[in-house]
Amino acid sequence: MPRLEHPPLQFDETGAPVSGLFGDVYRSRAGAMAESEAVFAQGCKLPERWSGAHRACVLEIGFGVGLNLLAAYRAFHLHANPAGRLDFVSIEAHPLARPDLLSAHEACGVAGEPLLRELAARWPLALPGLHRLTLAGGRLRLTLAFGDAARMLPRLALRADTIFLDGFAPR
Repeated sequence: MPRLEHPPLQFDETGAPVSGLFGDVYRSRAGAMAESEAVFAQGCKLPERWSGAHRACVLEIGFGVGLNLLAAYRAFHLHANPAGRLDFVSIEAHPLARPDLLSAHEACGVAGEPLLRELAARWPLALPGLHRLTLAGGRLRLTLAFGDAARMLPRLALRADTIFLDGFAPR
């Protein structure tokens, strides 16, 4: 099975990680985590909706560097039932290579986050298809669907209560 193309990781003049394939930044130029938490976690009212929840499922189109995963997991960890589990399913057509993922985490100021360190240590090869990881002591089940969203969505059997859409607009 042929591997997917890794986008070359570049950095702009502010140090923000940029996709060399599309010229799009992976995060805002300032406050990457604050943006993910405001737009996705707070924007979807996750703390209120997940208060005491035993299970939740997020579908994301466009994994990028994983900041939305971290924002969602933080909200779940703080507000859901301590025995609960978050299912996070993310589709990514152009997954970063592991060294680039680590560099992007460093540039975004989240390299020390235990969840992202665990993710980077178990980051799958860029093979098309589904890659399932159980993280955070079993509280997070991550499914990475590597491939084009139009082809991957029909392969997913899930019922998501939250959907994160990527604002990326390719040329």
